[in-house]
Amino acid sequence: YSKVKSEYTLRGYETLECGNLYVYVTELCANLLNQSGRMGLIVQNSIVCTKRMSHIQNLLSQKYTVYYSNYDDRPAKLFTGINHMKGTIFLTTKSSKMENEIFSTKFYRWYDECRDIVFSSLKYAKIPKELTFVGHIPKISDSKHIDILQKIYKQKRLNTNLTKKGNVIYCHRIASYFIKSTDFVPYFWNEKDGEKKSDDYKEYFVSSEESMRSIIALFNSNIFYINWHTLHDGYHCGKLNIEEYPFEMPAKDSEIQNKLIKLGKEISESYKKNLFRRETVYKNTGKVIYEEIYPKLSKPIIDEIDRVLAKHYGFTEEELDYIINYDIKYRMGAEGNEE
Repeated sequence: YSKVKSEYTLRGYETLECGNLYVYVTELCANLLNQSGRMGLIVQNSIVCTKRMSHIQNLLSQKYTVYYSNYDDRPAKLFTGINHMKGTIFLTTKSSKMENEIFSTKFYRWYDECRDIVFSSLKYAKIPKELTFVGHIPKISDSKHIDILQKIYKQKRLNTNLTKKGNVIYCHRIASYFIKSTDFVPYFWNEKDGEKKSDDYKEYFVSSEESMRSIIALFNSNIFYINWHTLHDGYHCGKLNIEEYPFEMPAKDSEIQNKLIKLGKEISESYKKNLFRRETVYKNTGKVIYEEIYPKLSKPIIDEIDRVLAKHYGFTEEELDYIINYDIKYRMGAEGNEE
């Protein structure tokens, strides 16, 4: 894109701030269609999960009813033989109703042997207005998933609990099958810099140890994972992903807070107990030795965290069962142990 930008200047596009060629192609196609025309494109999944893509999202929803189907790239990819890239296929149609609507699927995963049935398995859900966010179209396809998110978003955002210094929480910025948060940083060493903190573990601060333990428990929960996998890119867990998550601290010394504090400590201890040391070589830093966390070995603790959070958010037993077993076939599979 930068090379094209240096040689050409685009003018008159509503989506210039999106900064991606597929967006400009999409806008051009939309402008070429006549009143009864339809459009379908295969694009990057960023079209539904990045704030800078709000311009193209708005343009499409103003003109059409849009159907988004979403495809993760692990364990199998939408197209074989290319680098990992999560994809979205969107289809547009003119609505006969007063307002255009948005439909979406969940974030589909599959193994290669199931490739032939992926498209025949697609299931769309209408996205309610209360679950539309700037730059984010939820990857969602059933009513229970919607009900869970609606209950979560009744609470205030997590950033009201974070401070600039104090008790530190570490959260790994790369995720796929699990979010990893601890009260310690696993061992990391490379030939260039020696022993150091891995840059992948980002620091967040809260004012008390009680809050630190509670939020560590929260970050490792299945429900936090579901929200992240539904709204975000399915790979990075960064500052905005965390700050915008809806979580109000439980009342001090309440049963919920005390259980979360206990489980926040237990999950860190379990991660530390199950660390595995690996070695590899990178071109820029030479030999690297690092410790991996295996969250799936701590799944019983993670599930217990969700039982406590179910009371905090008011989930039903059926919703809790959905949360604990979300995407479990792939999350607990053989591939990607550390994730």
